[in-house]
Amino acid sequence: MCCFDYDSDIYHKKRIIRREVLEKLMRFDGKEESQYIVNSLRRREDYMKATTILSFYPMRSEPDIKELFFDKRIAFPYIENDKMHFSTSLPLEKNKLGFMEPRHIPLDFEYAIMLVPLIAFDDENFRLGRGGGFYDRFIRENREKVHSIGIAYSISHIERVPRDSNDEKLDEILYLKR
Repeated sequence: MCCFDYDSDIYHKKRIIRREVLEKLMRFDGKEESQYIVNSLRRREDYMKATTILSFYPMRSEPDIKELFFDKRIAFPYIENDKMHFSTSLPLEKNKLGFMEPRHIPLDFEYAIMLVPLIAFDDENFRLGRGGGFYDRFIRENREKVHSIGIAYSISHIERVPRDSNDEKLDEILYLKR
């Protein structure tokens, strides 16, 4: 895994927030909010018109967006040589990190809607992920080619995500505002 020169205080704050929010998420029944997210995406004009949708396969603590996966435009991430890529190849299989991923056949795309998983987020559209930095690097390298949408439960909202120079701001966060 690529090593960043993390500020140890920020790194420590992220670890604490990640643990606290994950504990809440593991007890949360997100069926209603997951359905809201799926329905909201399906109604969006930019989603309907997009030729490529870069998605993620949800873990237990993430909104269940699997209803969208019947769409042939969906591509899933995989990690190769410490870098995230996307592919439309199926079936998905669990990798050594515990994530579901496609076969390693890189997808070439001109522009895509990118659905981004997260653990926590703030009002400035910064997210706290699982700590690998893969999404941040991908967004940074493809900023002109993706519209990034964080997919979240309402209980993942926090006052401020601790951040450093490696953290990328998302274009927006989609969640059920309560």
